[in-house]
Amino acid sequence: MRLLVLHGDKQTGELLSGRMQPWNKRMLSTYGPNAVMYVDGMHELPLREGDDLPLRCWWRSDDSDLRARERRASLELLEGVWSAARAEGRPFSGVVGFRCVSALNHHPNRRHHHPEPH
Repeated sequence: MRLLVLHGDKQTGELLSGRMQPWNKRMLSTYGPNAVMYVDGMHELPLREGDDLPLRCWWRSDDSDLRARERRASLELLEGVWSAARAEGRPFSGVVGFRCVSALNHHPNRRHHHPEPH
């Protein structure tokens, strides 16, 4: 099993991974070193007071047309990650997403899922 993990709004893959250490350890001990891959949202947010690193999001705009373009761009990024993993012979079994990422409901898994014969 290999999972692609997507953080929610105003976060990074690294931050989410740190918050999920117990789960990460179980996944890695059960399924091996490539069981979990965290991806950063493509849009960097301005650095806020107290932050060491800029946070990221999958789309930024409140304008519905711009937000739709940003969502499409995020989907293209995720499809690229999904396809590259498949081409490398390390395909993902599924996607785990948090908060606003659930709005990316047409994730690559839906379009590229081809069950392996048992």
